[in-house]
Amino acid sequence: MFSGPVTALGEIDIPTQEEVAGSSIMPGKTNPVTVESALLAAGEVIGLDGANAYAASLGEFELTMGVPLMGYNIVLQAKLLSEALNKLSSLVIGHVVPMEEKARAIAETSPALITLVSPRIGYDKATEMGRQIAKGVSIRTALKKLGYGEKEINALLSMKGLVEPGIPSKKV
Repeated sequence: MFSGPVTALGEIDIPTQEEVAGSSIMPGKTNPVTVESALLAAGEVIGLDGANAYAASLGEFELTMGVPLMGYNIVLQAKLLSEALNKLSSLVIGHVVPMEEKARAIAETSPALITLVSPRIGYDKATEMGRQIAKGVSIRTALKKLGYGEKEINALLSMKGLVEPGIPSKKV
């Protein structure tokens, strides 16, 4: 996920809402401040829930003296979450940009894909491909070294096929 301009997976771009890029410790750094503030609101809600749990235990002599505190906190929690989620929705969620090439590159370097292609290329070739990947070679490059063409590789590494129901090796 996104955590800065050059860190994390980099598979999505989250908009920032700063007028001036930079922070007190890193000039020029941009931050997804709405996401950060939503996380802080969630932390506040969790803290208030802890206070509610404690207040619920304050029933001395069958008096429910914690109810006013719990009522106040529940209203505050609803306001905090409502504002945080509305801002997150309007300023961030609708503006997230998938970095498709980067996401595909990450997905295609996963050794887990060996399991996907092994029924189609055979155990021995899949084993060799696994050895290549362990040395840092991408799956696409390993398949080329095994003699597969670009069209065959695209069919083998169909990311769309990974999210469709069924067993990929049975679809061929």
